[in-house]
Amino acid sequence: MYLTIKYMVVVFILFLLGGWKVIEGAPAPISKEIYVNPKGGGAVFTKIQDAINQGIPETNNKWVLIHVAAGVYTENVTVVQNKQYVYLKGEGRSKTIVASMTIHGSVEEAVLMVLADNFIAQGISFKNTLNMDSSTLENRMMSALVASVREIAKPR
Repeated sequence: MYLTIKYMVVVFILFLLGGWKVIEGAPAPISKEIYVNPKGGGAVFTKIQDAINQGIPETNNKWVLIHVAAGVYTENVTVVQNKQYVYLKGEGRSKTIVASMTIHGSVEEAVLMVLADNFIAQGISFKNTLNMDSSTLENRMMSALVASVREIAKPR
C-alpha cells in the first residue's frame, strides 16, 4: 500500500513538472495518403521531397500519410513550416533509407530538416554520408535537424 502511494506521488509530481504529458482522445484520422517509390512501381512520386512539395497543401491542418517504399533515396528532405501534419512511413529503418552528402557541412544541409509542427517519421532512416569513412566523429555532420513542436520518431 505504501509503495503504491509513493509511486502515485512520483507520477503526480512528474505531471506537475511537465515530465509527462496527457494525450487525450483517439489519434487523428489520416485525410490523405501519398505513395513514393524510387523505382516508380505505380507510385505517384519517386522522390520524397516531391511528394511533400506537390502532395501537401500550404497551411495544411490534416494528417497526410506518405508511404515511402523500401529503397535508397539520394536526396535531402525539408518539411517547411507551412506544411504541417506530415507522417512519413517507411518499410523499416534498414529497408527505407534517405542518404545524402552535405557539400559545405552547414546545418542547413541536414538530410532531414523539419521546420513544421506535427511531424512523424516511422520505419525510415536518414543518413548523412559525408565522411562515412572517417574514424573521428568531429568530421561528421548531422543527419536531421528538427525545429518543431510535436514531432515523433517511431521505431521500426
